[in-house]
Order: sequence, then structure tokens, then C-alpha cells
Amino acid sequence: MKTRLSILLLSLALLGGCAATSAGAQYHSPEYQAREVLSQPVIQAKDALLSEEAIRMLLSHRIVLPAKAKLAVVDLGHESIGGGGYYRANSAEFLQLKKEKLEAIEAPLEATGRFTEITHVPRLLHGGYTSLVRLREAAALMQADLLLVYQSRSQLVYDFNLFSKDEVRAHGSIEVLVIDVTSGAVPMADTFEAFHLEKGKKEDVDDFELKKRADRAVTFATLEAAVAGISDFFARRAPATPAEADAG
Repeated sequence: MKTRLSILLLSLALLGGCAATSAGAQYHSPEYQAREVLSQPVIQAKDALLSEEAIRMLLSHRIVLPAKAKLAVVDLGHESIGGGGYYRANSAEFLQLKKEKLEAIEAPLEATGRFTEITHVPRLLHGGYTSLVRLREAAALMQADLLLVYQSRSQLVYDFNLFSKDEVRAHGSIEVLVIDVTSGAVPMADTFEAFHLEKGKKEDVDDFELKKRADRAVTFATLEAAVAGISDFFARRAPATPAEADAG
């Protein structure tokens, strides 16, 4: 009995000691602080996109955004989970939707006063290859100072009630990158989210139109949130001084 009790107490003591150790505690210990500073890379990759010198430059230098910039925009498309496809890629409705999404970006960003021109990158320039290298090259060919890349997603959740109108709850997200074409650096990378509740209408023959409205509404809601975030980024990011502009 005493042996079992001793084992139990020892186990509890060990568990208590483990629980008391917080994650990352090693980095605050005197022994760790006494080590030499590691300044050389320990990971080597033959297919690395950046050289070690380029990484050191990125981490030790800053970039300057122009006071007035030409902005190229790339929409990497929209993925809908639980809703199915609503638009055929070659349909007039699909092309109209792409035009409306670009307009939803243009007007608020133009109001910031930081852009001389905002235009989309045609597929002909990047050929469907959406790597950062190819997109940056396409923006450079257009002589754009900055490149905005975004991709949106939505997920629909249905609530079919017997005694009320059908409802669709939609969650949307959009990933955004702002790329400095000159350096290739990414001064802004963020994800924005939005939620939307769409209710069925009497004229709905089936749930297709309901889902389509919900997906569209949450997509533009996330786009609006993203544009607000981008505008705030440029509002807080001071433009280049005359000296910096001349140096650039």
C-alpha cells in the first residue's frame, strides 16, 4: 500500500512539474542566454526562391512606398464551399462579376489619393501561372509600382426550417498581398473575414438563387473589409520623402 501511495505521489509531482513549465521557458533561462548568438542559417534548400543574401537584405533593410503609385490588381478567383458553382467562366454574368469586384476595389483605393492608376493584370501576361515570381514580372511589364493579389473563399451553412423561410448563413474570407514590384518584398499580407445571413424569398423557385445571393453578398462583404484594411495600411504608411523618391 505504501509503495502504491509513493508511486502516486511521485507521479503527481512529475505532472505538476510539467504543468508548471510554460512553453518557451528555455529561451528565458540563464543557461540559454549564455549561448552564442546564432546568425547563420541552418536550413539549406536547393530549390529556395530566395538566396541567403536576399533574406538578410530583407530582414535588415526597409522599403519605401511611392507617394503616387500605379497599382496592378490580380484576382486569383473565388472558391465556394457548400454552394456549388454559380457562374460559368465564359458567361457574361461571370465577366460582369469580375468587373464589379474590380470596381469595388478601385473607388475606395482611389479615394486614398495614393494611386495614379489602378488596373487589373490580364491573364495574357501571366498565362495562368500565379507564382509570385510570374505575377511580379507581369506587373513589371505593365510598369506598375505595386501589385495587389487577392483570393476569396466562402462557406455556406443551410438551415431549412419547416415553419419559416429557408436561411443560408455564409462565412467569407479573403487573403490579400501587397507586393512592392521593385524589391519583391511584401509589406502587407492579411486575411479578412465577414459573415452574412441570407433569407429565402417567396419568388425563389428553389434554393439555388438563395445560395447564389448569400455567396455574392458575403464575397463583397469580405472584399469591402479587405479594401478598408488596405486603405488603412496606406493611410498609416507615410509616402516617400522627396529625397527617398529621388534615391528610388
